[in-house]
Amino acid sequence: MMTGNLSTTKSIQPDKMSKQTPVSPADIAVFIEKYTGLHYPPGKEGQLKNNLDLLSKRLGFDVFDDFIASIDLNNPSNEIIAEIAKQLTIGETYFFREPQSFDALEKVVLPELIERKKNEKRLRIWSAACCSGEEVYSIAITVLQVLGSNAPGWKIEILGSDVNNEFLEAAAKGEYTRWSFRNTDPRNYGKYLFEENGKIKVSSELKKICRFEHLNLKTDEFPSIMNGTNYQDIIFCRNTFIYFNDELRSKIVNKFYNCLTNTGTFFLGLTELPYQTDPRFTQKSFGGSFYFAKGEKSLSAPAKHPKPSVEKKTPLAVPSEKKNPVLPPPVLNISASEISRKEAIKAYDEGNYANVVAYCEGVISAPGALKDNPSNVALARMLINSLANLGELKKAAEYCEKIIAYDKLDHISYFVYSNISLELGETEKAISLLKKTIFIEPGYLAAYFVLSNIFKRTESQIEYNRYSSSLLRMLENYKNDDAVEGLEGMLVSDVKFLLRQK
Repeated sequence: MMTGNLSTTKSIQPDKMSKQTPVSPADIAVFIEKYTGLHYPPGKEGQLKNNLDLLSKRLGFDVFDDFIASIDLNNPSNEIIAEIAKQLTIGETYFFREPQSFDALEKVVLPELIERKKNEKRLRIWSAACCSGEEVYSIAITVLQVLGSNAPGWKIEILGSDVNNEFLEAAAKGEYTRWSFRNTDPRNYGKYLFEENGKIKVSSELKKICRFEHLNLKTDEFPSIMNGTNYQDIIFCRNTFIYFNDELRSKIVNKFYNCLTNTGTFFLGLTELPYQTDPRFTQKSFGGSFYFAKGEKSLSAPAKHPKPSVEKKTPLAVPSEKKNPVLPPPVLNISASEISRKEAIKAYDEGNYANVVAYCEGVISAPGALKDNPSNVALARMLINSLANLGELKKAAEYCEKIIAYDKLDHISYFVYSNISLELGETEKAISLLKKTIFIEPGYLAAYFVLSNIFKRTESQIEYNRYSSSLLRMLENYKNDDAVEGLEGMLVSDVKFLLRQK
């Protein structure tokens, strides 16, 4: 979910000052990598210290060691980690960056995808680490241009996510300078862009199909219906892996694999191609671009690419020379009788959702399964998430109804059902389910938040004011650093920030 930036430093409450001896640069690098995923190899500790020193001064510390001593390195607050991530990430992007990728998107990937989905008429694309939104809007322009006059008949959902809240705020605003168009002429896209007061602004047509959410690729859960990362047709994650070590890159690629549909496509930056070694993807090329396809058996070894030069100035880190570990092939689909409950849970953790469905459907569909064994409710929820990740939303909705029929006071199931209804485009049904959630559990913050977002999007100002005001009052009883149940790790401070945005 999208989180907000902390606009002042007063909200940061440094952890109790420690009298410990100064922490070594290497230990600081280990701490940063553990909690943010940002990788600083030996020799780059000085660059890290310089960046953190700027943050320490902004937060009011005169001495760098005092700033480090104020942080509990074994259990840091989420707020200070968010501030560190914001300081260390760099927003270098512009419209249609690496045009080869957009050529492949326009001329090969989208036409093939549109043909496959001509009956469903729904496209889902995710720009992970989207920075200030230029990539997201470039994708949106390309999609609308390819669809042409057919675009109004399609449901297009483009998600942009980033760990830096200030970037997300700028992306949602959609206002840029000429510098963001240094690789192209904005006049070429006059239907989607317009100039006003010296700024180039994104049209409402583009904004309507794009949304921006906070997501930390290291710590947050995906795929998930709660943050909209499930069942993606295309994922862009370009010029981001330079921040991470090999192990984290491999984990992220594995999660991206699970987020994609069976015929999904994955784009990396041109200098990051060596980082993708998962054999389940097939490398493809068009012109000067390379991308990766899911669901097609690779007939040859991936093309070799030169390692990115470490002599050039990189945002944060130098890629490691060792290769990513090769992931094992996915578990084959098997019948419910051949898999145990423990194996089903393991399959869910590994992203083998078809196996989860095979087992859980067999259990949950049995007469009295929920009534006779309440522990099966947890299996039913796992089944619902697996179906959603496979794009089988109507079946997921049916199982939500089964849980509700078993326990009409289960507010969690109403809330999950509301999110599925939103994905199905059933807004009124989602509103009804969210109101039932609140009736059963009046203090369930996530339901108020989602309702506020719906009414904000539909420009229902009176209803928006009603639910957002109630939520803000309720949040005063929580600490800013508290996580909000049901919002995939979103903090109270994040929710407050979002509610105060126009």
